[in-house]
Amino acid sequence: MAAHTHTHTHTHTHHVSVVEGDSLSSFALDLRSNLGCGAPEEVCCTDVDVSAPPPAVPHVTPLCGERNTLGVGNTFVGFEDQQTQFGEFPWTALVFSTQAIESLEVFIFTAGGSLIHPQAVLTVAHAVLGFSAQQLRVRLGEWNLDTEIEVVPYQEFKVERIVIHPQYHNVYQHYDVALLLLDRPAVLGATVNTICFPPSHLDYAGDECVVSGWGTKDFDDKSNFQKVMKKVSLPVVDHAQCQAALQGTRLGLRFTLHDSFLCAGGQKEGQDACTGDGGSPLACRLQSDARRYVQVGVVAWGVGCGTLGVPGVYADVLKARPWIDQVISETFVDG
Repeated sequence: MAAHTHTHTHTHTHHVSVVEGDSLSSFALDLRSNLGCGAPEEVCCTDVDVSAPPPAVPHVTPLCGERNTLGVGNTFVGFEDQQTQFGEFPWTALVFSTQAIESLEVFIFTAGGSLIHPQAVLTVAHAVLGFSAQQLRVRLGEWNLDTEIEVVPYQEFKVERIVIHPQYHNVYQHYDVALLLLDRPAVLGATVNTICFPPSHLDYAGDECVVSGWGTKDFDDKSNFQKVMKKVSLPVVDHAQCQAALQGTRLGLRFTLHDSFLCAGGQKEGQDACTGDGGSPLACRLQSDARRYVQVGVVAWGVGCGTLGVPGVYADVLKARPWIDQVISETFVDG
């Protein structure tokens, strides 16, 4: 198992931000984990009056999985391809740790995640191994990591407990999921909301789904860490078809895709989750209500990023759901 460390320091007028970490690999795979941070991303907007007061955002009590396609407060135009609107994916979480170095705040990006309960975040197990709960923080309602000018401020939480799936295998990455139990419930609203879980009897193969997070665009460019949350639309791929595609890579013909994984993407060059997206949610439209989304996968690993014909691999939420439901019901009275 190879490990590579990338560290980058970026100085702002109000703090110093450091993003660092490891790209772990098993079978020459890119585990979508924490990596380096490049120069601030330029966000292109047209006709924006920065001196104008932000619009009022009405309080809402959302249903799980409601996506704000046009954003919250404003709809921005002129964005780069794949950039999200502010508040578009209110279930997407940022997992990080902080350290104090010579009175400066050090920000260590760790993983993506999703809010599945007001006090629980689902993420990928391999990214949080080795951390204590006291070392981790979670932000909900975050969007642009370089500014704090969003219409609605993010909510930040301490982690009370890290719970790793009992069948997680740290070599083969089976059941690569973990729950972060927060120190208090999130306040749900327009920009912070839970994602639904899919009914167990439905098959999402072939459905067009979406990943949201801050990962890099290119596996070979470790420094291009995204400042503004991105999105990529991907179809879910049949399990047998995915295994056959992966056998055609350097994994070889003997490779078997474990039942705790599902796959998405591979149909378009450059369309994929990538390094830094580990733990981010793969969400599909709720088949009974197209306005809402359910989480079917957790970004786990892949052979490179965005290679035509090679899907990305995700922890299968349905396979992990009995354990998730048990942890939630045992931890929270309201379930």
